[in-house]
Amino acid sequence: TEMESAYTSNTMAARRIFAADGLGFRFEERLRYTGGSDTELFLRVTAAGAKILWVEEARVREEYPDSRAQLGWYLRRYMRRANGGVLIQRLHGKGVIGYAAGRIAKCLVVTGGCFVKAAVFVFYDRAQASEKLGKGVLSLASAWGYLLGVFGVHPNPYKVIEGH
Repeated sequence: TEMESAYTSNTMAARRIFAADGLGFRFEERLRYTGGSDTELFLRVTAAGAKILWVEEARVREEYPDSRAQLGWYLRRYMRRANGGVLIQRLHGKGVIGYAAGRIAKCLVVTGGCFVKAAVFVFYDRAQASEKLGKGVLSLASAWGYLLGVFGVHPNPYKVIEGH
């Protein structure tokens, strides 16, 4: 499957993408503490005509610190990813108000729908109710991230090294 962007966590790239005698791409230094530098890099790579392909059959094993199995971590991640989208728009000289407004509206619709479904499921399937509630809360965290990004407030989670 062809993709517009990717994350670096499980990526293989042709040498020419980074080589000085090739495309010479580098990560955007201004995103080093906020996150999103991988997404931003690969947006530039595809804009230059390179292709990103998702390979469903590829298998990767990765260990995560226990702190990433907590709701708070996921809330911060969803907020940060949305916020990073606004920051990338701004870095590329694109308007952030319309971008963020559309995404905030979508997040709020998703949140509302999830909360309604959770209220219905609570009477006969508590696991489904919990899942819908969680999805709604994460969507709300994304909306908050977009809003903060519009006002130029960006978290810096990568100033602290996480894990062992």
